Amino acid sequence: MNAHYRTLPFRPIDPASTCAKTDRGYDSLTLDHPALAVMTDFRLVPAATIAPQASLSRTLDKMKTVGVRMLLVLDDDSVLQGLITANDILGERAIEYVEKHRVKREDVQVADIMHPVETLRALPLPDVIQSSIGDLVNSLKGLGLQHVLVTTVEFGEPKIRGIFSAAEIARQLGLELDPMAHARSFAELEKVLLHVKVA
Repeated sequence: MNAHYRTLPFRPIDPASTCAKTDRGYDSLTLDHPALAVMTDFRLVPAATIAPQASLSRTLDKMKTVGVRMLLVLDDDSVLQGLITANDILGERAIEYVEKHRVKREDVQVADIMHPVETLRALPLPDVIQSSIGDLVNSLKGLGLQHVLVTTVEFGEPKIRGIFSAAEIARQLGLELDPMAHARSFAELEKVLLHVKVA
């Protein structure tokens, strides 16, 4: 190799070593912390995705395997087509599609019940960078959303940079959302915040 590169010294590993956790450098979060602290950043964590033609049972299996309740729907060119949640599959959305189109549940595909990309709302990354968690919750509380995408432009191309999840934000703030509620939305998160002081 080129002579100007140095050789790094190796050291033994302490037997008491534990793995570092993803904490963004904060011991505990409040509403005054940066919104980025609760964003799932697709530069750091791969997006959980599914194809439009996937069956509902396969989609649920993937959610369980990955440990999420929402998947982004991408076509063969990795272009965003929409998103689908566990609530869509297990709730009224799938039932209504089956009844309306008179098809078997096993014949329903993701594309049939997903939320198409043109119906989704997103926050631009530059706005998110300048916002707090409180700003985020306040902005989204009236929309009844469970997830919100974050968009950016990289080298002139539109990109989905990350996502906010109401349930994940509640978890990181140390709050309990109603486990019986189907939609762990930002509206529900805001109701919990009214009764619990987190900032």
